[in-house]
Amino acid sequence: MNAHWGDASTYTPYIALPAELTAPYAGASIKKVRIGLNAPARNVYVYVKNDAHDDMSIYKKKIGELASGWNEIELDEPVVIEAGVDLAIGYKATFESTGGIGYSTESFPNAAMIYQNANTSWVSLTGSLSIEAVLEGESLPKNELRLSGVADFKAPLASEMTTITSKVRNGGTATVTSFEIKYSVSDSDSERDSESGSKTVECDIAPNEYAEFSFDVPSSEPGQYIVSCTITSVNGVADEYAGNNSFTTKMTVLNPEFARVAVCEEGTGLWCGWCPRGMVGMELMKEQHPNNFLAVSIHGNDVMEIPAELPHSYRPILDQMEGFPTCLMSRRTKGDPFSGIAHMYNTTMMSESPMNISGTAEWNEDKTAINITAEITANPNITVATTPELYNIAYILVEDGITGYTQTNYYGDGKNGYMYGWEEKSEHTRDVVFNDVARGIFPDAYGMQLPTLLGTGEPTTVHYTLTLPVYEGEKNYDIKNKDNVRVVGIILNNGTNYIETAFCASPNGQDTSISSLSTLHSSNVTIYDAYGRVVTSLDKSGIYIIKNGTETKKIYIK
Repeated sequence: MNAHWGDASTYTPYIALPAELTAPYAGASIKKVRIGLNAPARNVYVYVKNDAHDDMSIYKKKIGELASGWNEIELDEPVVIEAGVDLAIGYKATFESTGGIGYSTESFPNAAMIYQNANTSWVSLTGSLSIEAVLEGESLPKNELRLSGVADFKAPLASEMTTITSKVRNGGTATVTSFEIKYSVSDSDSERDSESGSKTVECDIAPNEYAEFSFDVPSSEPGQYIVSCTITSVNGVADEYAGNNSFTTKMTVLNPEFARVAVCEEGTGLWCGWCPRGMVGMELMKEQHPNNFLAVSIHGNDVMEIPAELPHSYRPILDQMEGFPTCLMSRRTKGDPFSGIAHMYNTTMMSESPMNISGTAEWNEDKTAINITAEITANPNITVATTPELYNIAYILVEDGITGYTQTNYYGDGKNGYMYGWEEKSEHTRDVVFNDVARGIFPDAYGMQLPTLLGTGEPTTVHYTLTLPVYEGEKNYDIKNKDNVRVVGIILNNGTNYIETAFCASPNGQDTSISSLSTLHSSNVTIYDAYGRVVTSLDKSGIYIIKNGTETKKIYIK
């Protein structure tokens, strides 16, 4: 009992014991019931029924008052467990204070049903009510483990082996010190040979307690697989009830060739004091997922925002964000770019893309435009429209290494705890390097229709010339250094508005050499890591920004 629920009112909570759960104990008797309360209760009754919703009870007893904590109630007449018969155990109680019902946050199906007497309605908690049946009998099982099922799942991308974790609960009278499992993996289409293995798990599980265990299965070949697991022995002998010893689940192994590339479009602003955490979250994700995560930092309501009247403005996407920092992950989910970003990414990556896309970018002769070539290949395992109306393509121009702006920083001077070095900066700091800053999305925020057919079995090549916008006079939203620009190409699904996948290409190539930085140790040179922290050396792999006077350069160290 580690949680509580309810108002000052009358409730009737129940736990359900389906026949498959009580089967190992057929013939035994329920002679006592234990009830855990978080607050004292009056007008208490104990019930045993076949179903919690039944009007008639198998057993009913008036108790009167119960104290907070665990209460053990002896039944006047034992209730015999019959094979194939469902049971439900509950109590009715009136509480004078809130939070009287005790429960555990460990969740079991149908173990937390509560009838609210005041308004004659049912509610289910996420957890397990503190109600226990105490059994007695001559033939209670000694070595008996119950194996929990595992939901269908997708294996991590590009993983040779995948770890499957399940639970066992000790339903016998003896402490379990070891058990053995056998498992198998078979192709759901029977095209590949099945693989199997076994494992002995050393443990220490007291009666009615549970423990987790895991085993590894191969997951290198794309496809769908059936994974089965069975307990074969407990404490070196056969489990005394085999009816709850197995589970079967489906494992999907994604094709890495069609793994999605997630695009995180983050709303941020110089005025936004919490936005440094968004900058950190984006950099952490780039570091952890260098091949499948692309960051786009969209400035709103500050001097770097692209005016809404311009066709390549990001305002239609910014209008979908209620506050900053907020991000859209491939325009599928929305949340915090620090605390929620990993979950949103994982959700996006749980399915294959209907296509993959790669691309190149080259400057024209006078660097006034970028010529982009994208190659798109349809996924043969997913139906892709043979007409282009379903998909649009758009191109995002981003720039790295931008300096010279003052960022509001609520983490400054340590006021709100650690934030990867931002706590060492001031509340209004110019000691910031801005990366992945959107300089426009072309031709607009929702792209243009793919000009050619998909799903024909052959790659589709798409050409586009991105002409750099020209503004009257110097603007804060124009490009500061053409050597630091990149192009992110995205495929948009017109039916869902999701970004299916993406690519990133630089017209400048990728500079992995530092030999040209002859003035690296000059007093005029400042080196920043990906989080905007000043560093003194380039001894670790990663992304660095080198600032030498008015010149800013981004380099990659492998």
